[in-house]
Parts: sequence; structure tokens; C-alpha cells
Amino acid sequence: MKKTLIDLSWLPAQESWDFRGVKVAECRIACHWEYSREVESDLPAKPEKITDEENGPIGPENTGTFPVIDLLVSKGAPFPKAWTAMTDDERQKLVAAIPRLSSLDVRSLEKVMDEKVKRAEGKLAKSLRWGNEGAYVIRPGFTAFGVEAVVKEFAAWARKEAKEYDRSLRAKAAEPPFDLLKWLAVRRLEAARRKARISYEQARQGLQEFRMQRPCKDENGVFPIYASHGAWCKASSDAEKFIFQFVDDPFILLGKVYAVF
Repeated sequence: MKKTLIDLSWLPAQESWDFRGVKVAECRIACHWEYSREVESDLPAKPEKITDEENGPIGPENTGTFPVIDLLVSKGAPFPKAWTAMTDDERQKLVAAIPRLSSLDVRSLEKVMDEKVKRAEGKLAKSLRWGNEGAYVIRPGFTAFGVEAVVKEFAAWARKEAKEYDRSLRAKAAEPPFDLLKWLAVRRLEAARRKARISYEQARQGLQEFRMQRPCKDENGVFPIYASHGAWCKASSDAEKFIFQFVDDPFILLGKVYAVF
């Protein structure tokens, strides 16, 4: 019996929605990158030149909408190229440019009072001030009191100070946000499905066929196939909701750690 051919022509470019190649170590930054691309594509055409009193001329490549992206682009990052379309070297450089999240960031007074901050002006000074936001200088009394006393005191301080900060959007904040990438993939595929005027079931069959033709490990469950139409619609809706949160706080995915080295 002849196999029925399944139409895959409606699918967008693979790099825009197939995130199976994103690694755990780069997931958070890849997610920040792809949501920045998504918001960028939804923005109206930008003027050729805007003048900002503090930062000077702002062109299409430097809008102030994505501070982290602006800084990375100034260092040669190929935005808005899709994350999975970049070479391993390009991706590794971007990951290395943004510090990893950690439960505790201790910086010396020397680094906080770096001369670069004192001499910086305009946009650079603002970026450096952002980088110091939420940082602390800690002087532990190990010699006088011992490590256990210092740990106990720090734990009490941390619990009190943590109340001043918003809780994480996710119950397991330390986990890579692959769910957000999967939602974004669905949002982009849903737009393509509607444009092609095909049913959800046809789209689902197309994705299954695509996965068979291009097998790849999906250890993080990010390939956009859902058990029901309702779950698919919810994923698209969740992506839409997160975009509003992302626009409101562009640093949400990086956990306020967004200095670029």
C-alpha cells in the first residue's frame, strides 16, 4: 500500500522552532536570545536615528529595548540570527559573555569600586550601574568567630533580605527553561499553521513526520508535540503571556545577572 505523503511545506525554517540542539548550559541565554528575537519581530519599524540626551545617538542596532542584546551586539554578536543557526563557537562566546547564575555572588570591594565605573560615562556607566544593582560587599569574621558562626549569621541575613525580592516565576528556578522554548516553538508554528490554513491534526502529523525524517535526541523534551489540541493552545497562550512579562522585565531569564564581559 502506497504511503500517504504528508505536506511539510507549511513549516517555518527549522532553526526558528526546533530547539532540540540547545544544550542545558546555554538554555537560559538561548531562551533570552530567542524571546528577544520574537519581540523584535513584533516591533514596528524603527526610525533611522533617535537622539537620547544621556546616551547620544541611537540607531536601529541600538534601541535600548534589550540592554543585554545591545551590549552583546556591540561586541559582535550576530543578533537577530537564530540561536540554533549559529556556529558552536558563536554560541560558546555568547554563553561565556554572560556570567552563570549562582545562589551566592560575593564580590570584593576592589571590584565593586572599579575605576572603570568611576570613569565611565553615558550608556556604559548606566550598564555598569545595572551590573552592580543587587550586589553586596561581604566581610566575614572567620578569624574572630569561626566559620559556623559566620554561616549562621549569613543564613539569617539571607532569609531576611530575600523577602525584599520577588519570588521566581517557576517553582524550580534552577532548572533550565526548556518549557519556555517549547512554548515559543508552538507560538511560531501556530502562526504558520494558521497562515497555511491547515488543521491542528494535519500540523501534528507534519511535526511527527518531520521528527521521523530528522531524528535527533530530545533529552529535554523540547520538541513541540502535545497530546491534545487544548494542550497545544495552552502552550501558545503561555508563550504570549511570558512575552508580556519579558517585555516588562528583559532581565527575567537571566535572574538579574546581566553584566557582559
